[in-house]
Amino acid sequence: MFLAFDFSDSYKDGASSGERYMTHHMFVRVRAGEFTALGEGTELCLFTGGTSSTMAEIIQTQFTPHIIGSTINQAFQIFHQKNKPYPHNPGAKLGLEMALYDLLAKTRG
Repeated sequence: MFLAFDFSDSYKDGASSGERYMTHHMFVRVRAGEFTALGEGTELCLFTGGTSSTMAEIIQTQFTPHIIGSTINQAFQIFHQKNKPYPHNPGAKLGLEMALYDLLAKTRG
C-alpha cells in the first residue's frame, strides 16, 4: 500500500519570489504478519523529474506484484533485482527500500 501526495514547502529554487515550491512525496506501507512497516520517498522535480504520481506508478507496476507473498529476504532480493533496470525514480525506490528495512528491523526486534 502506498500514499502519494504533493505539498508546498520552503524550497526557493525554481519558485518565483513569494511563491511556494511544490515537492512530491510517497509513503509506503508494507505488512507482514503482525508487523507493519513504513517508508517515505521524495522526488524533487528540479533534480529527478519525478512526481508523486510517477513514484506511485513505479512501485505499483514494477515492484509490488513481485514482492507480494514473499519473505523479507526474498523481498530484498526481488527489490535489488528489479532496481537494476530502473536507474531513475530514486524517491520511489528509496521509499520502498526504507519500508523493507523498517520491516526487517521490526521482525528482528
